[in-house]
Amino acid sequence: MHNLKYTHIGRTKKVHGTEGELKVHLFEEFTEDFVAAEFIFLDIDGGKVPFFVENIRMNDTPFVLFEDLYSNQDAVPYTAKQMYLRREDILKEEERQFDFTQEETLQFRKYKGFKIVDLTHGEVGEIEDIIEMPQQEMAQVTYQGNEILLPMNDALIEDVDSKSMIIVMDLPEGILEL
Repeated sequence: MHNLKYTHIGRTKKVHGTEGELKVHLFEEFTEDFVAAEFIFLDIDGGKVPFFVENIRMNDTPFVLFEDLYSNQDAVPYTAKQMYLRREDILKEEERQFDFTQEETLQFRKYKGFKIVDLTHGEVGEIEDIIEMPQQEMAQVTYQGNEILLPMNDALIEDVDSKSMIIVMDLPEGILEL
């Protein structure tokens, strides 16, 4: 019954920068709700704990800065936590300005032409195309002379540098040998 009062909107990822800002994986349909939120609940030891939002930045990846978390040391305990909003804080359909659920384009298509750099293996190659598969989008890359498909998934993407057109990923072990 406790979960009936909350809507799961995404999760925190890792600390970004030095001021306690957290990188966030957000379910796209809750983007407007996230931006409008005064506070967000994090699941800590099975309980929903409210954190007041000081600032939200929406770049390629969303970031949140919570009040009273002003350093990396403060923020690290709150990485990899599930995020929730109270159901009453979710916008009604008529209040929404954007329709994220009907989007026809592929989420990662904008990264075509970017270079993928893996944390373990270094430079993998340039994304030649983004292909839609039944479960997820895949990046088509030529690696060591072979065409391979790599899963494009927010959980695997560590950083995106739009200026340099580089995506840093933490690819699963063995995926480059397939």
